[in-house]
Amino acid sequence: MSLRGVLSAFFDNAGKSVQLQAEIREGIANQADVFNQRLREMIEQQANQSARNEQLLREVLDGVANQTDVLNQRLRELIEQQVNADARKELLLRELWSRRFEPVPDTEPAPIDISIAPLRPLPIPQISLRRPNPVADLVVTREFKTYLDFFSTSPSVRRSRLTAESHGILYALVRKIRPARALAFFQDGAAIGETIARGLCDIGAGQLHLYDDRDHRKNAAILAVWPEALRRYCILETGAPATTGTMCSFVLVGGDDAAATLAVMGGSLGTLVEPGGLLVVTNVPRSVLQKLMSHRTEWRELGSRPEDENRTDLQSGLVVYSR
Repeated sequence: MSLRGVLSAFFDNAGKSVQLQAEIREGIANQADVFNQRLREMIEQQANQSARNEQLLREVLDGVANQTDVLNQRLRELIEQQVNADARKELLLRELWSRRFEPVPDTEPAPIDISIAPLRPLPIPQISLRRPNPVADLVVTREFKTYLDFFSTSPSVRRSRLTAESHGILYALVRKIRPARALAFFQDGAAIGETIARGLCDIGAGQLHLYDDRDHRKNAAILAVWPEALRRYCILETGAPATTGTMCSFVLVGGDDAAATLAVMGGSLGTLVEPGGLLVVTNVPRSVLQKLMSHRTEWRELGSRPEDENRTDLQSGLVVYSR
């Protein structure tokens, strides 16, 4: 290469180097601008975020203040309620204090007499349960007058829900049917249990299972004072009866919940009461009995006019069925 060519190449390269250096400087400057711009954006974002955080903090503080107002308001209401309650208590105490000089009755309620009449056998009624109206036949017998005299003076019958006439009918039916096993579902059943157990005692055989969960404790206390000769014929049960495999010849259903008890027992009457046995019902409306027994052709009501013959009154009268 000639000297001119070498010099020309050198200066050309030198010019390109200067241009390249200028481009590099411009690129670096541009990159610095980009970096600076990005930095400014980040600073602005941080500033904006700080402002937002400050705004959120103010909102939180405002919310806490509002919540505090709500709690304070509720606290004031509770205090006012307590003040009002205290005021009512004070008025009540003042009223009671104003009555402190009212005379107190000297008489106190008489204690319940849980004694029983002496054990003595009563005559057997001369009636037949096969007759169309055996209950009506019973109440006109001489023996039944003896029953009325006895049960009308009985301490148990005086606290009973049933009349002396109803107790006399139950006693006579037990004496006639001579049940080996009897069931009674009756609230406050100690009096009615005594009459049935008295009939079994006079027979000298049989067992009464008395179900009365509501008054179980009271009845247990009453049965505890019975003579052993009577108590052996009555067992005070709890819960539902075990009816499987053991049938009865005498079942009594009565008391406030008699209708509900009879409805529950309705489907098992055929397995509970043996043929020839008796079902005695009290305190159940006539319409309920008719609906329950209408399709049970194996049952016969003992009395052609039950409103007159089987029921001694509207509350405590008896309705007797024979299977």
